[in-house]
Amino acid sequence: MRPTRLLWSWLLLTCLAWGQSNCPLPPAVEKGSHASNIFSDTQEADLGDLMAERIAADYVILHNDAMAAHLRDMGERLVHYLPPNQFRFQFFLIDLPTVNAFSIAGGRVYVARKMVALAKNDDELAGILGHELGHIVTHQTGIEMTRRLREVLDVTQVGDRNDIREKYFRFLENEMRKPDRKDTDMEDQLIADQVAVYVMARAGYAPHAYIDIWDRFQQTRGKTGNWLSDFFGATKPSQRRLREMLKNLANLPAGCAEIRPATDQAAFSKWQSQVMEFKASTLEESLPGLVFRQKLALPLRPDLNNLKFSPDGKYVLAQDEGGIHVLTREPLTVLFFIDAADAEKAFFSPDSRSVILYTPSLRIETWDIATERRTAVHEMTLNQECLQTQLSPEGAHLACLREDFSLALIEVATGQEIAQKKEFFHVYDFWTFIIFLEAVSEHRASFAHLGFSPDGRYFVAGSLHEDFAYDFEQKRAMGLPGNIRNLLRHSFAFLGSD
Repeated sequence: MRPTRLLWSWLLLTCLAWGQSNCPLPPAVEKGSHASNIFSDTQEADLGDLMAERIAADYVILHNDAMAAHLRDMGERLVHYLPPNQFRFQFFLIDLPTVNAFSIAGGRVYVARKMVALAKNDDELAGILGHELGHIVTHQTGIEMTRRLREVLDVTQVGDRNDIREKYFRFLENEMRKPDRKDTDMEDQLIADQVAVYVMARAGYAPHAYIDIWDRFQQTRGKTGNWLSDFFGATKPSQRRLREMLKNLANLPAGCAEIRPATDQAAFSKWQSQVMEFKASTLEESLPGLVFRQKLALPLRPDLNNLKFSPDGKYVLAQDEGGIHVLTREPLTVLFFIDAADAEKAFFSPDSRSVILYTPSLRIETWDIATERRTAVHEMTLNQECLQTQLSPEGAHLACLREDFSLALIEVATGQEIAQKKEFFHVYDFWTFIIFLEAVSEHRASFAHLGFSPDGRYFVAGSLHEDFAYDFEQKRAMGLPGNIRNLLRHSFAFLGSD
């Protein structure tokens, strides 16, 4: 009888760890369904199929069953504890340049690999999935499309799948004639946040993990605002959302909010590394409507746009739009090729042992010349886009001039901000406005002069009105002599590591 009792004990513990069925359904599910919606669940699924066609045409979806299985398992575990519905939920990994996740009508959820990079464990990522499921089960896409179909086409009902297809594509052809003037609805986000917290608890995930990842990414640092900051309009939207998440957590019954995060951190980290290292170029080609195909005897290669010698003079780097050739100088022969079609100008490390590259989306890779293999890859997960970037010679630090014109130094391995200079670039007179317009019209903007010393110890930056210097070894900002500070308004270069 002892093995039987042990088996039943294990099953009971597994059920308790997996799902907390005593935790309630989120009140937001009912609250979010009261707006006008002309779509039934089945019709929303048809609408979602049409939306998915556009997404597949515009974005790179990482169709790899072995890699996507972990995300799918997490999603299905959450779906099990949602209210009954007729949706067919699907979960996809997608290549996006930003930290993002989104959902569409009918049950599809898309998670960018940068979002996977940001998460520290399954529980945090489950919070993101729960939020997107919240958008779906409260019919937010169906409600939004109901409003827009009425505004653009005066459509007030839909029929079968063909009728939905005809009206949807007619809407796409005409939507720009009546642009949507409605701002992103904060209420929709708050409803989805509530669903996330509640369904996480029901499924046995730690609901506070969703709050943790939100607070870290938005850098709210626990600040939620209060009635006084609300009154003066000083509460940021991210702070208000954090406040409401904490209220949702506090409103959970006893036992639902105290769930601990999963302990299998090694399994998550292994899967996370697989997602980061997966190259979209290895996906099977999808060429619908292909009429003719011809394989070239020799591949076409565009002109070189980047040519560098290694510091020790032994290697040559030759980069074009397709990728990077690494060659020996004597004899002049190709060692290996790095497939990096979208990379910025690559460079050698100071010790001549590695090639370092990064993309506009801030995916940073290090390739070892001796083994001809990639030894490190990092997906930077920043909450603001960089107007201008510079990577240190050894690839350890990133300088980022952000959208708010602050300058930040970021450690690549951890994503942690090391130093910041606020209001580094100013647009407050005619000439700086002209410079700003010229810069944003270029593919690669240049608002300031950024530079690392050859050994990566020092960073120096200058703009028309500001300057900044940092010593990574001493871990502190540096003061500079006035004659150097004045020169930093113009272009400059390091003559040596000192």
